Amino acid sequence: MWGPLLVWLLAFSLYAWTAAPSLGPGHDSAELTTAAYCLGVAHPPGYPLFVRTAHLWGQILGGDYGWRLNLFSGMATALAAAGLTWVVRRVTSSAPSALLAGLGFAMLGSVWRQAVVAEVFGLHFALLSALAVLGWQIIERCSTCRPVERWLWAFYAVLGLCLAHHHTFILALPGLLLLAWGHWRRVLLTPAWIMVPLVAFPFYADMLWRARQQPALNWGGVTHWEALWDHFLRRTYGTFKLTVHVEPLEHGVVHGLAFVLFTYVRQAPWPWMLLASWGGLVGRRLQPRLWALGWAWLLAFGPFFALIGRQRLDAFHLDLLERFYASSYLGLALLAGLGAAAVFRKMSAPWAWFLLVVTLSWQGYSNLQSCRLDGRELSASYGRLVLQSCPPGALLLTYGDLPVGVMDYLQMVEGQRPDVLVISQGLMRSPWYRPRLTPELLACLVEGQEEASLVKGARALGRSVLFTQRRPLAGLWRPRALCWQWEPKADAGQSNRELACLRLVLADAQKLAPGLAGEGRFWPLYLISLRISSLRQLAGAVFQEQPVLALAAMELVLELGGDRPTDYLNRGLLQQRLGHHSAALSEFARCLQRHPAMELASLATVYSQVYLMVEEPASRLGDYCASP
Repeated sequence: MWGPLLVWLLAFSLYAWTAAPSLGPGHDSAELTTAAYCLGVAHPPGYPLFVRTAHLWGQILGGDYGWRLNLFSGMATALAAAGLTWVVRRVTSSAPSALLAGLGFAMLGSVWRQAVVAEVFGLHFALLSALAVLGWQIIERCSTCRPVERWLWAFYAVLGLCLAHHHTFILALPGLLLLAWGHWRRVLLTPAWIMVPLVAFPFYADMLWRARQQPALNWGGVTHWEALWDHFLRRTYGTFKLTVHVEPLEHGVVHGLAFVLFTYVRQAPWPWMLLASWGGLVGRRLQPRLWALGWAWLLAFGPFFALIGRQRLDAFHLDLLERFYASSYLGLALLAGLGAAAVFRKMSAPWAWFLLVVTLSWQGYSNLQSCRLDGRELSASYGRLVLQSCPPGALLLTYGDLPVGVMDYLQMVEGQRPDVLVISQGLMRSPWYRPRLTPELLACLVEGQEEASLVKGARALGRSVLFTQRRPLAGLWRPRALCWQWEPKADAGQSNRELACLRLVLADAQKLAPGLAGEGRFWPLYLISLRISSLRQLAGAVFQEQPVLALAAMELVLELGGDRPTDYLNRGLLQQRLGHHSAALSEFARCLQRHPAMELASLATVYSQVYLMVEEPASRLGDYCASP
């Protein structure tokens, strides 16, 4: 049928247009891209299906490697949308309803955001959509007493691929069982079950073989069968848990309620959501099996998963859970297709197509700005700036998995600054990670004091020490381009590289517009806020000798989204220092509007007002005397 092909072409074209131009700012994008490049082992469960298929995709295409894998996510997500289109078209016999379900799914906020960066969820969507397509083929054939054996073998083979990819596919099984409820004996009592382990096992065996080759990225040191089993079960994260630290049950309840609000506010405009809601109410009359599958997937990957993966209610964890919630919108799209079919049946064909075009156009336009990443190089440029600011042979300590993933990508994929030793503070306690250290530094480590002993040992060996975040270490901290250089007080010296670093950060940050405005994801927000923080620090460091450059930095801070009262105060003080007192008064007024009790802003205002009262009349008199 032409509908699924059209949906795939339109969705993939949209994703290709809006994809990140280089390494995407997804939570695991850097690590997954690096693993695919070097055929390494990613974090548990290793995602062997993604690593192998993404590596093959990366060999076919040309261009920036990060961009290639962003397109892989887009291609897989477009396949998922095409599969949904096929199912709804088959069930409702309504082409507009099928297009609304498929393209509507493709343009939902959370789905679109996962399709423009390298993440495992695009392939996850495609596999779940394939299960829906095959499941419906099986049910149709069972209902008409036609042979189903080859479809059952295909279905269970796809289940094996799911097992080799993302464990949350288990949440899709109850809905699929509801789909097959009237024919469960024929579907379950079959030798085709053997395809699940037969398909999944080779991928994990391949991952074990690759790990024994010691690839550049080898998370967990999976070199024997017991380690492979632990990796598969995600024991380092606490098996059957999203992370090691799980919050009390009430956090899951709140997250479940937040999911409903999150769905209605951030995913699509009200016309599409209204059709999905209508399908949830009346879809059972059209097709009870598909209606049950839609509700089961919506609830299992949404509120139920919120109870399982309950986390703190902060920006990082809300963004973390958004990726998992996105799978629930496969069910929401099925309900939207049923709702659209119920509504379109009461309309003439031209009005149905008109409503379809208006709804999808509105949805695409409303989500475009918050989902598009074309022209915004956030991750790779951040890593390049950090590595460029490191002296030769430096030790760079990163805080968290996200920054170290970016540095690994740049060093392993792009070959940037291999002389810099990048170490993750959080992983340093893991035995499998420590071989990244040189033997000299490894000998310096003291159990329980890994960070302090490593820093001390590096300095004793003559290495410069830099951090992506300031740490509670006594000494002198010098701002660098998006990082900090630490030195003992006795060795502080007179070196001053702040000016060169500021020029680097300015050149990079000018490419980031738009900034914080309209951005809701944690990692992009964090990357932009790092630029803002660095610009503030470096502007303060060159305030005396380069006020023009410092002023440019503060103007960029405000353009990117900085809105502290001190940002306006500092820009006003720089304007004042350059003699632009009228402009300075405007900045002081903005500062006092946000913080009326700021004494320094009040004093600076008085100074500029007095200066203008004294100097402006004299300058006007000079102009009058000089005139003919």
